[in-house]
Amino acid sequence: MQTLSWEDDALDRRVQIGEEIAFCCNMIKKEMPSRGDLTIPLLAETYQEQLTIDLGNQPVELHHVESEHAKDSTIIYIPNEKVLFLSDCLSPDVYSGEWSYSFSKLERLLHKIKTFEADIYLEGHHTPETKEVFWSYFNELLAIGAIVSQTRDTHKAYDLFYQERKKKPTEEQQELIQYFVNGNKKEHMQP
Repeated sequence: MQTLSWEDDALDRRVQIGEEIAFCCNMIKKEMPSRGDLTIPLLAETYQEQLTIDLGNQPVELHHVESEHAKDSTIIYIPNEKVLFLSDCLSPDVYSGEWSYSFSKLERLLHKIKTFEADIYLEGHHTPETKEVFWSYFNELLAIGAIVSQTRDTHKAYDLFYQERKKKPTEEQQELIQYFVNGNKKEHMQP
């Protein structure tokens, strides 16, 4: 990333050739209107799997996690405060075709997240959430994924949801169902 230009025309060009997605391009332009002097510094330190940083009686743990959204996802855990920063690791894959979730990958990631004793969860682009609110949403997401985990047909997925829940999916549920259907299609296409 150090070698890239961050000017509007360079961002637009990367979107055109598929190296960047329009959503991220637009957010970069919105969040950083002036990027003429933007430089990406050299890494000062790297780690494998986990790194603990001592901030003086305040340990901060960095954990690499497998995420569909970004291969280099890191979550940050502050054990004394029981706070877990999740960045965008729970976001769908938005970079390789239609937005998607793999049920099995999401399930593994959420299992890993459950190993942290957290009371507050902070996801990228969201306000802090309590444990109850966070797990209510993600348990529902997993339940939807489990219902449609085998089908690559959206209408069949809606039918499966209806058979399980005895009601039609809401607009938000339809969007999440589509993410899992898209993920099923991607997994089916992989060798």
